[in-house]
Amino acid sequence: MVRMKRLTADEVYKMEDHEYRDLMRGELQRARKNQGKKSSMAGSVVISILLLLAVATVLLHHMGMIDLPK
Repeated sequence: MVRMKRLTADEVYKMEDHEYRDLMRGELQRARKNQGKKSSMAGSVVISILLLLAVATVLLHHMGMIDLPK
């Protein structure tokens, strides 16, 4: 993917409306794509850790090594 150079504020002010809209659409699309990847990975890690902790607790209780309150 070819990255565009950073635009200065003066260059943005001189853009036509349709050029600015296209630029913002591209930025928004990139931001949504990047945010979706980050948030789903973090959620998967947290859920996996919680499930492993729950399974370990149930197994230890079943083996009689820990007592769980009723």
